[in-house]
Amino acid sequence: MPPNRPEEDMGMDSNMNPVEEQVAEVHDIADVPDRETADCSVNGQPPADAEMDPPAVMDGAEPAEEAADAEAARASAEPEAAPTEPTEEEIRRESERLQAVKEETARVREHSARLQLDFDKFRSRSEEQRISWAPRARAVALEESVAVFDDISRWLEAAPANPEPSEQAYEALRHGAELVHDGFAALVGRLPVTASETARESQHAPQSEQAQQRAEALEDQPDEELDPDGALERELTRLRSIAVAYKAYRRHIKVVREQDEEQARAEVGAALTEVLTAMRAALDDTEPETSDNAYAGLERAMETVSRDFGDALRRFGVVPMEVMGLPFDVDRHEAVGKVPAPDTAPETVIYEVRRGYTCNDVVLRYAQVMVAA
Repeated sequence: MPPNRPEEDMGMDSNMNPVEEQVAEVHDIADVPDRETADCSVNGQPPADAEMDPPAVMDGAEPAEEAADAEAARASAEPEAAPTEPTEEEIRRESERLQAVKEETARVREHSARLQLDFDKFRSRSEEQRISWAPRARAVALEESVAVFDDISRWLEAAPANPEPSEQAYEALRHGAELVHDGFAALVGRLPVTASETARESQHAPQSEQAQQRAEALEDQPDEELDPDGALERELTRLRSIAVAYKAYRRHIKVVREQDEEQARAEVGAALTEVLTAMRAALDDTEPETSDNAYAGLERAMETVSRDFGDALRRFGVVPMEVMGLPFDVDRHEAVGKVPAPDTAPETVIYEVRRGYTCNDVVLRYAQVMVAA
């Protein structure tokens, strides 16, 4: 029940019984819309049952929805259009394109096979040759070393046995020894004493192996008849992988060869450095001011250097050849002339011009000899 209001506000008689009051209240509430309509406003808003034009935003909304529904109904009612058949010209062009793709795939596959074959041969040849890289580099260094060793030997052979103790004789002998020392120092300067920091295991080997694995993984692929374009792309990828692996391996094996050769030369350089140091110390100790008999001291010093030098060479397997009185051997000797020798068999070595050396029974330097005519 609505709250009680003063009788003057409700317009009711004070003598009404409760039922009549309820009926009058209902009629009073029912009359409110009529009064609102007459006043055209309740709290500034149009009456609820007043006729109004629809809001502007609703204009055309219902027709648009109806049009969309109608279009959807027509689309569902119409059968789907059948795909158009390709023309003969389109079929011919597609067939020619696929044939060209297959031919290109075959050419790329053949190129990949040839490149892989070259790669395999190069790798096999490199592995076979690697065992000779270090010995060959060591032999070159030792061949240069024996030339200096010969200079020391010739110096000792040319030194007078019983010289007159004079300053001039000493200076002449000293000058020859200094020349030998300078040649020796130049040789050692060309040889590394230790392997450089850059001569390390190459990082190209893993790259080569990875690229090769990628190439091999592409060999077993679906039939190209089902996917000609995909087959061509796979063959091109495989060709690129083989090329990358080949290039990386060539860089790797180059670094490995340099490393092996430098290590071998460093072994020789380290050994000869010790001899050179001893030779320099011996020459410094035989100055006239520090030795009573400088000439004899210089000769003894050179003999010591020669012995140490020979020991260093022998540690690498280098020994001089014995050639005198032996038949000429084309595999070990180099004939530079013939000398009449009635009491000697022809082609017998009778004079050694330059000493020959072997390194582990392999000829390091041929002996130059004169043979009997």
